[in-house]
Amino acid sequence: PPSIAPQHVLVDQLEAFKQNNAPAASVRAVAYEAVFKEHVQAQSKLQGKPEKRKVQALAQTERAAQSRAAAAAQLADAQWDICRRDLNTTMANAARAVGATQMSMHALSLEGFTRLLEQLPGAHE
Repeated sequence: PPSIAPQHVLVDQLEAFKQNNAPAASVRAVAYEAVFKEHVQAQSKLQGKPEKRKVQALAQTERAAQSRAAAAAQLADAQWDICRRDLNTTMANAARAVGATQMSMHALSLEGFTRLLEQLPGAHE
């Protein structure tokens, strides 16, 4: 008989997706939030009324923080792309498993229906 994918196979695929992608996405998001906050703080110090002798150092700190924020944003964006790709693959695999299950069910139904028809009187004439 054709194989039928049990429900736990689909659940396992989604669970694997969650376990592989959620922690990585969370780490990237937390890193971005931290460096973005650092950039905002550096920017507000620079826009305040700093002493003239500190302006250059504050500007340099702000630029460095902005660079780190931009790099973290790129990493978060790349992680989002990976997550989206993995989700598409997971959903395609799940759809394939569901489709295979439906085809298997139809095949089993047709086999059963054929056996019933063969048992009717006059089926072998």
